Parts: sequence; structure tokens; C-alpha cells
Amino acid sequence: EPLDRPLDVKPGQYVFAAFHSGEAYESCNEFHPFTVRAIRDGRLTLTIKALGDCTLEMQALTRGLAAPIEGPYGAFFDTAGADVPQLWIAGGIGITPFLAQLDRLGDDVDLKMAYLFRRDADALHVDELIAAAEARPGMELATFTTATDLAPLWRWLDSIAPLAQREVYVCGPPPLLDAVVAALRARGVPLNRIHFERFDFR
Repeated sequence: EPLDRPLDVKPGQYVFAAFHSGEAYESCNEFHPFTVRAIRDGRLTLTIKALGDCTLEMQALTRGLAAPIEGPYGAFFDTAGADVPQLWIAGGIGITPFLAQLDRLGDDVDLKMAYLFRRDADALHVDELIAAAEARPGMELATFTTATDLAPLWRWLDSIAPLAQREVYVCGPPPLLDAVVAALRARGVPLNRIHFERFDFR
């Protein structure tokens, strides 16, 4: 929660945060980028996955620590309107911007969403996504447990018609992103309808 003025953050944006040391956490004294997972009443929620030494140490964060925050940055969802059919594809920790955007969208949005993760233990916030899909009549959620075999995702894409008329948002690790963008282009989705965010900073 803000100790001074709240930041004006929109879904899909990210901030740089550097947490101060606390009882169980020794600060690495570095700013790291984190996509904002929720924006509610001036409070920001971040999901921090242990992807490197510093973010591994952050798993020991305790309540009440202060952290300077810089930002916000990015414009992932700037073109997203609730009246346009959408397709969201998230991989791993790349789910975070979509969670914030779900808070902003109405219940009647035409939304197809795929969430990919390596193991069930890596399925962040999946219960929240399932609940959102159950509450929104226009939302379809497909989950895929996979490390490298993307054939089930391609079959799911082929079941969506007309695919090329959707605004597509993709977020995740670079290899997944590159494969998905190539698959979408091969299926006739114009490049100007594909919006993506790379998650590769550790």
C-alpha cells in the first residue's frame, strides 16, 4: 500500500521495486521489474517468482517492509477494448498482467484464454482463473501442462473461428512467445492484432 501518493497504474503495466531488508530478508539492493498483478484502492499486488538469486531471496519477504517503487511502465493492454473479441495466451509467470486486466473487464467480454505451465505446481492463480471463467459467460479457459510439446495448444487454436478477427495478447518466456507468434501468423492472424510482452529479466 502507498506510503505517499498512490501510483496511477493500468493493467498490463510493470513497476521497478527494491525491497528494504527485514527480519528474514537481506535486501539485494537492486531494482527488479514486476508486472502488477492487481490494482485495488491504491494498493498494488505483485506476484514474485523465484527466477534468479535476488527473486529467490525475496521469497522470505515479511509483512511491513518498505520498498521504493518506480514506474509505471509499459502499455500492454492500451488497445484492449471490451467490445473486441480477444485471445489471451500466458506462459508461467506471464499470467500476471492478465489477472489485473480481468479486474477491469466486464463479465460479457468475448474472451478465449490459454494458460501454459510446466508442472501443476507452476500454475499460479489457477483457481482464480477458473472462478473468473465460471463467472463470465463469454470467457473460455484452457490450461496446458507442458514443457515443450505445444501441439495441444495448436489444436486448441485451430478450434477457434474466426481466429484472425481477435485481438491477441501473449505474455511469457521468449521461446514460447516466439513459437506462439509464428503459429498465429501461420494461421492468418495479422501482425497488428498480436500484442506481446517478453518475460526474461531475472
